[in-house]
Amino acid sequence: MAATPEEEAIIRKRFLTQVAVSRGVPPAKELAKKWLQFCDALQAGQTVRAAELRAAALRDLAAIRASAHRQQVTVAANAREQEGYATRRANLDAEIAKAHEDIAAQREALVAARTQKRYNEEYEALRRAIMKYPKRASSIANTEAVRAEEKAVHAEGIAIGHVIDRRRRRLLETLAAVDSLAAAFEAEDAAGAEPMAVQ
Repeated sequence: MAATPEEEAIIRKRFLTQVAVSRGVPPAKELAKKWLQFCDALQAGQTVRAAELRAAALRDLAAIRASAHRQQVTVAANAREQEGYATRRANLDAEIAKAHEDIAAQREALVAARTQKRYNEEYEALRRAIMKYPKRASSIANTEAVRAEEKAVHAEGIAIGHVIDRRRRRLLETLAAVDSLAAAFEAEDAAGAEPMAVQ
């Protein structure tokens, strides 16, 4: 993250004045001091002294400019590093989000696979239970055979009933004939006994 203009102004001011430095003379004050001494030397006609002060002031000014340039380079490098960090952070966040999406998708796929496996197991159990029973065609054939047997038994029962009825009638007729013969015999016996009693 790059420094704001206010932060850059504070950094520049501290650099130029070296407020945070506990030893040494601040560069800006030293440059101002040498510049005033240079002006005094010129007014006093001390050309040699003025030249020395001018050279020293220029050296200090060059040092300040070089230090300011280094500061700018450092700030720019820090800004680029912050941008790179932000880019890496964004990429990392995107990878993390993608990983979460993949995990969620895999979790859903796992749940679906487990559900499908349970359905398959239930279907297989149902299929095995159904296979224990005969097929529909066999069941229909068995049912028709039972019905046919039932009809045959019913017909046979009717026929047996008719036979029994005929035999009952014959038996009744036989019993009636026997009763008739018995009555005739009794009548004959009674008729034969009466003449013997008269003699």
